[in-house]
Amino acid sequence: FMQFCLIPRDTHIQYVGQFSGLRRKFHADHLDSFERHFLQKDGTLSPVSEPGIAYLDSIVQFCKREQIALYLVATPVHDAYRAEIPEAYRARFAELTDEYLTAGVEVIDRSALFPGDSLFANSDHLNAKGARRFTRLLRDEMRGVADTILVQ
Repeated sequence: FMQFCLIPRDTHIQYVGQFSGLRRKFHADHLDSFERHFLQKDGTLSPVSEPGIAYLDSIVQFCKREQIALYLVATPVHDAYRAEIPEAYRARFAELTDEYLTAGVEVIDRSALFPGDSLFANSDHLNAKGARRFTRLLRDEMRGVADTILVQ
C-alpha cells in the first residue's frame, strides 16, 4: 500500500500492469497453468476462493449503489486449458454467472471464443494478434450493450 499510494512515482506499471503484446508462437503449457492456478503446494485442489468472491460481490454492490455500469468478462483461454478446469470451479462460475445476471450485471463469457492455437501465446494468454482481435470484438459488444441500456 505504501509504495503504491504514498510514495510519489511517475508510473505504477509494476503494480497496475501494462499491455505488451506477446509475439510468439503458441506454447502448450496447459498442465503447468493448471498446476499454478488450481493446485496447492501439496498437490491437492485449491478450494474456490470465497473471500475473492466476497470482494467481487462488494464491487458489484458498490457499482449498483453508485450507478456504475459493470461488465464481468471471462477472457479467451485455450481449449486444452479450459478442459482442465476442475468441475467445482466450473459449477461455481455457472452459479455466480446466474446470480450476477439475475442481479442485472453484464456477464460476458468469451472463454471459448477462439478455437485452435493461432491466437494464443500460451494456454491462458492471447498473443498480440489475438489480443487485438478480442479487444475489438469486446469493444463492439460492450458498445451494443451500452446502446441497449441507454435505449431502455
